[in-house]
Amino acid sequence: MRSDRPPSHRVCGGGRTTRQTGRVLHPLTVDAPDEVLEALAEVGRIEDASFSPDGRRLALACYHHESVLVLDVELVADQPVAITSATILRSERFASPHGVAFLTADLLAVANRLGAVTLMAVPHASTVQSISAEPLLELGEPHGIESPGSVTVRPVAAGLYELLVCNNYTHRLTRHVVDAADPAAPRSVSDSVLAASGLLVPDGVTYSADGRQLIVSNHDLMTASVFDNAPGLHALTAPVGSWRGVSYPHGLQCTPDGRFALVADAGRPVVHVFASDEGGWHGEREPVASVRVVEEAAYQRSSEMVGEGGPKALSIDGEGRVVVLAGEHLPLSFYDVAAFTGSAAGRPVLAGADAADAAARLGLLREARRGDELADERDRLAARLAEREAYVGVLEQMVHGLRRRVHSAERPR
Repeated sequence: MRSDRPPSHRVCGGGRTTRQTGRVLHPLTVDAPDEVLEALAEVGRIEDASFSPDGRRLALACYHHESVLVLDVELVADQPVAITSATILRSERFASPHGVAFLTADLLAVANRLGAVTLMAVPHASTVQSISAEPLLELGEPHGIESPGSVTVRPVAAGLYELLVCNNYTHRLTRHVVDAADPAAPRSVSDSVLAASGLLVPDGVTYSADGRQLIVSNHDLMTASVFDNAPGLHALTAPVGSWRGVSYPHGLQCTPDGRFALVADAGRPVVHVFASDEGGWHGEREPVASVRVVEEAAYQRSSEMVGEGGPKALSIDGEGRVVVLAGEHLPLSFYDVAAFTGSAAGRPVLAGADAADAAARLGLLREARRGDELADERDRLAARLAEREAYVGVLEQMVHGLRRRVHSAERPR
């Protein structure tokens, strides 16, 4: 049903902005049942947000609530944002959930800052449901993951997904390939350290629209670092670009058309807008606009804490029309992307690098999958061989015992 309550995140707006606007940008109108609004009010601080690939679900990392809230949403042009239902997801394996990203509409990766990255199944709800579940897969220290604070996902082949993880306090970005061809039993394929040079508390990561570059928010360096997403990328590779003019960058994402990127500044009440060079992000650049989204009174309540008070969670839908923001003093809010960029969304850039690179990468992934299958076969054969060796050992003991009995019987009495 439609709620008539007027919380702060249910107001109209979304006009154009100037470079340094002093006014607060008003969010879009949201329609939601009372039960959903109550669930939103209970979860508290939201650290991250992520739209599902089809744009119909929105996951929220609820840091202090030790849960993930998944909303079913409807985004229709020129109509209020509709939130139809909600799933409150809990797990004993959650430990300060700080990042979320969908693999599919029903499979979610959760980065737990004090734990591991957990892959969770998320059932659909009719209104509001609260469930407790065990992870389908857990990626932790054995996979090179420590203090995971952010995660982003990109499909690389049928059933194969690449997860990029910001390891906050080990200051590195790691890559993990997961085989989710069977969504009920995803499995790890490979793990590697992708980047570490110039990173200090990486707090958010995103792909460029074409996938050729990676952008990592550097909390303690007050920048975002750009890396070429090339086969030779490794821990010592230097960044090829830097975004400056940000206090404490947190959530960030490029628009699907490749022309702009939005960065949530956790230390200021604004979202910064960066413009690309025909989709590329090499070199140093400053914001082309900084748009205020947090009221001054709310910002001042926590601005005395370094790196707090501004927006944190940020996610753009797949069509590039709507961006969602949230923070400790910014309730979940939806906005027109055009209100930040000053222009309507262009045609989304096709995902992936050029065909040759994509084919080579797919070949490597197939080899990795085949290697995994061969390793499984090796383990099965080793187990069978061990069983046979044990059986042979038993037979040898029996033969030895029989020989002793025969030898004893042949002795003259």
